[in-house]
Amino acid sequence: MIDFGSSCFEAQPVYTYIQSRFYRSPEVILGLPYFCAIDMWSFGCILAELYCGQPLFAGENEVEQLACIMEVLGVPPASLVSECSRRKQFFDAEGHPRIVANSKGKKRRPASKDLLSTLRCTDMSFVSFLEGCLQWDAAERFTPDSALRHEWLAELVSQPAAAAAGGGRSASGMDRPGTGGNRSARGGARSVAAAVSRPAVPTFAVGYAGERDAESARASARETAALSGGLAPLPSIGDVGVGSLGAVAGGPVRRAGRR
Repeated sequence: MIDFGSSCFEAQPVYTYIQSRFYRSPEVILGLPYFCAIDMWSFGCILAELYCGQPLFAGENEVEQLACIMEVLGVPPASLVSECSRRKQFFDAEGHPRIVANSKGKKRRPASKDLLSTLRCTDMSFVSFLEGCLQWDAAERFTPDSALRHEWLAELVSQPAAAAAGGGRSASGMDRPGTGGNRSARGGARSVAAAVSRPAVPTFAVGYAGERDAESARASARETAALSGGLAPLPSIGDVGVGSLGAVAGGPVRRAGRR
């Protein structure tokens, strides 16, 4: 589900508050001009949360939110810091991040973690996809079109077609019964949907979310194959509006976190 409550169109006035904090893009936090690329940032945060069951960047406030991002991605480029209207809130006069303890006394240090270890993920294709979504510079971030061409998403697109043709894997990326557990050419690396062990985790199949059971996998495969020669079109972010993914994780993620 997508909450359109704080969304807006690029050609119309924008708001000072947009996107839920855990999914808020750096340009919104820093007071930089923003456009539809903020939704790709939110999308990356949501995918990471669906995988590991907790928010990737969970700051208590905006100061710690930026600190959480810097802890994994390092300090933003100086060119961005110099242009942001709120830099005094987050950086000192020399452009160094302000290290502030949170309510529990914890201080977050820039570049003290990386995305791979934070996620505890061995699927390098998935990590690469997230890195494309989580770029400091919005101009370098994935667009929806470039994201669709990434190998990780292309792999998920191919799975429903394989399932519909009687292939060895379902749309969720799990081995179907009686197929001998065929592995992919990448040495059996599982998709994110297959890697998560908790039951009833929503899976991404190019716009479709479904439970991990064979019937929903077959239904998703039939629907996917019926649209655009097997590729189910995602809604254009330009059509949806800016900031509409800011609270998208509300339903599915809480569900994914249930034991």
